[in-house]
Amino acid sequence: MSQLAGIHINSNKKNTLVYETEIEFPTFVRIPLGKCSPTVSIGDKVKIGQVIGECEKKFTPPVHASVSGTVKGIDDYVEIASDGKKERVLTDRIEITNRESLAKAAYECGLVGLGGAGFPTHIKLQPKATVDTLIINGAECEPYIISDRCVMTQKAREIAEGADIIAGVLGITRKIIGIEKNSTVCGEKLSQYGLEVKILGDKYPKGAEKVIIYECTGRVVEEKKLPSDCGVIVLNAATVAKLAEYVKTGIPLVSRYVTFAGPLISDSVCFNLPIGTPVSYVLDKLKVKAQHILDGGVMMGKEVGEDAVVTKTTGAILAFDELTYPKETSCIRCGRCYGVCPVMLSPAAIDRAYHKRDVKLLKNLKVNICMECGCCEYVCPAKRRLTEFNRRGKIMLKEAENA
Repeated sequence: MSQLAGIHINSNKKNTLVYETEIEFPTFVRIPLGKCSPTVSIGDKVKIGQVIGECEKKFTPPVHASVSGTVKGIDDYVEIASDGKKERVLTDRIEITNRESLAKAAYECGLVGLGGAGFPTHIKLQPKATVDTLIINGAECEPYIISDRCVMTQKAREIAEGADIIAGVLGITRKIIGIEKNSTVCGEKLSQYGLEVKILGDKYPKGAEKVIIYECTGRVVEEKKLPSDCGVIVLNAATVAKLAEYVKTGIPLVSRYVTFAGPLISDSVCFNLPIGTPVSYVLDKLKVKAQHILDGGVMMGKEVGEDAVVTKTTGAILAFDELTYPKETSCIRCGRCYGVCPVMLSPAAIDRAYHKRDVKLLKNLKVNICMECGCCEYVCPAKRRLTEFNRRGKIMLKEAENA
């Protein structure tokens, strides 16, 4: 087996380099605090890069102001009215000499996985097992999305520098960047900086962590194991580039590349937006009126409202006139869902176990391995909401185990 299973879907992407589209700063941002508590008060003046939220538990990295201006509101977010000055906190180059300083830099940068999962980077950079391989994930396997393509086009040097920093500190001997088959132009650019470029298969979800590990190294991450347990760390291309930028400039994670695309937008465009930018602000600039908005891709994205903002994990905003959900019918036991599952689960059986509330069977069917990629639902002729039932099954199992 040279490739894991998956599905062929139209990527709606061309094999071209992608550059940032210019856009004015918004007049205000609403920055989500997540698990952090605010460290500012209404009326405070803030600068770009200033800490505005911290978590008592150091698992969650801090949140920083993405524009300069005045704090206007605080809830589960900090709203800042921009003064248009773009004043930044004075910063210096960050010195990294060992594992502790590497993890500290990632934490103080506010860095999380920019591929969508949002796992704190400083935790990944403290593996308990011996790691020999760094995989940089540049495989945007969802249709439309070109954010990482933009990063690889414009920041190939920073990606290589970030990889060198991580590899040097952790003693990693192999640095691989996995990219899509339709991103070979990026591969040519990246190879100039000493990275081993792996052109991945043309099946979705080639960018999923366990899939890209297998396709790049042939290693399998077993149930309840971490990638580091098989000697690998996987980081998104934008995450690695941002770490390098932070080390050079001291400017934390205050913006990110976001794709705006979908049937209502003629060509996918990529903006480097301050965290907290209202999605409606950008859609207005594009003269797009959308009835439905997805944060993320068509396979794994979540529908959001008109008040949505760009978060650290927002890689794409897709605009639709309508989203239709076909009527479900009974499972015909065709086995297609099993045939396309990248981790060889039986989604139909999980569906039945969930509806029977059979926790023991859910555990035996290894529901926790499900990556919620949506392949099973995509091919299901009965239009079963298999991804949703898998998700609920995992929650049901967790609640039963914690009871």
